[in-house]
Amino acid sequence: MENFNLFLNEIKRLEINAIEYRYLEGAGWVKASDYPQLPKNLKKSFWWELTAIDERKLKELQSNAVNDIMLLKTKKLQRCLKRLDIIKSFSAFYDFIKKFYVKFLENKYDGRDVTDFKLELEGCFTVNVPEKGNFDIHFLGELQDQVFYKHALLDGLKYQIEQLLPKQSQSKTKRTGKKHPKLTYDQLFKEPKKADLALEQFKKTFPGILSDDNSYIGKGKKGYFPLFIEVLEKLSYINKQSDITRKNALNSKIKNLNLSKDASEFRKQYRLITDDNRTDLKLSLEHI
Repeated sequence: MENFNLFLNEIKRLEINAIEYRYLEGAGWVKASDYPQLPKNLKKSFWWELTAIDERKLKELQSNAVNDIMLLKTKKLQRCLKRLDIIKSFSAFYDFIKKFYVKFLENKYDGRDVTDFKLELEGCFTVNVPEKGNFDIHFLGELQDQVFYKHALLDGLKYQIEQLLPKQSQSKTKRTGKKHPKLTYDQLFKEPKKADLALEQFKKTFPGILSDDNSYIGKGKKGYFPLFIEVLEKLSYINKQSDITRKNALNSKIKNLNLSKDASEFRKQYRLITDDNRTDLKLSLEHI
């Protein structure tokens, strides 16, 4: 369990530093550490800087955590799954930061919003929030990207654990008589008016997959639709539904898509779909 714990600790860790800038005539604000010979009497200010995440390290930690859980029995697997409830706090924080980002961008925030932002940071992450300094829209954008990426890694680990509990999951489904409600594509959305807007952004982000009349014209690109659903859910645009329900909704909306009967596309790993694809889609959808 050591690797599992290391992974969760690293996922929760966030590092923010207040960096000193000085105002240099003719050059504007410059980072003080880049110019150690600057006079001390220059006007100065402090700005928050987010330490970049080491994606390679995080993926390695996730892989090691998967190796850990492969050796566990059912009860310990269930405990691990319970610990991954931190996904909920990541989702809640991501919802908050999206709204705060828009307020900040439109200059419609106040001191109470900033206080709430700092409290949300401390509630979600292991972080020392700087007592001094300001943050800008670039900082908030980077923070959104980090939260989104870490959430995806947590989701991946959760999926691996669930795959190790197939019998328990299947028997639970049988006992509860779980059904897959038939919903239209629009009904997947919390706000149905966003349904067509989202599909238009999908087409712009990944041209050559859908035609103007929403027919599937791609070849070997059905994996982009589970990605579409994943990002919509991360952005809290759609409600939680089974893969079967989502598959049926997409098939009814998109001509010739024909996702498989068991929605197996939602459980496959797609080598050609990259983190950049995920980020591009998120950026195109987050302000519809």
